[in-house]
Amino acid sequence: MKEMLYLIHFMVAPRRLKSAHKLKCRWIGIDIAIHAIKRVAKVRLQDRWGLVEKRDFEISGVPRTIEGARDLWKRDKCQFQKWAVEQINGFVPARWTNDGGIDGRLYFGTSAGKNLESMALEVEGGRTWTYPRFAISGVFLSAMTQ
Repeated sequence: MKEMLYLIHFMVAPRRLKSAHKLKCRWIGIDIAIHAIKRVAKVRLQDRWGLVEKRDFEISGVPRTIEGARDLWKRDKCQFQKWAVEQINGFVPARWTNDGGIDGRLYFGTSAGKNLESMALEVEGGRTWTYPRFAISGVFLSAMTQ
């Protein structure tokens, strides 16, 4: 059993991942969403089981270089936007919407420390934009009403 290599879908079979780890089996975890891979690595592997990346496990397919980010942008613009927002500890919306350009939010405390504020994030990749005024105001208006 330990000699076998198990292919485990992270979000479908988290118990299989735990069992494979406890039995000291070799395994490969997969998921289509970069966020799911990073979350499983952080929450399950590192926080719960104390595993260390590059010593106990490797992550591949998640951009770590400019070339990797460009490749993701070419393959899947939506995943690129989610990846970019998460790089600065922002939060992506639960579902994709046509909201006028807001791809995520970044939350932060004020100097008084009593209020939690947020700012809208917009991700653009692969080209330089000169925004017309109505597009910028649309993003700001949309952000202010949320």
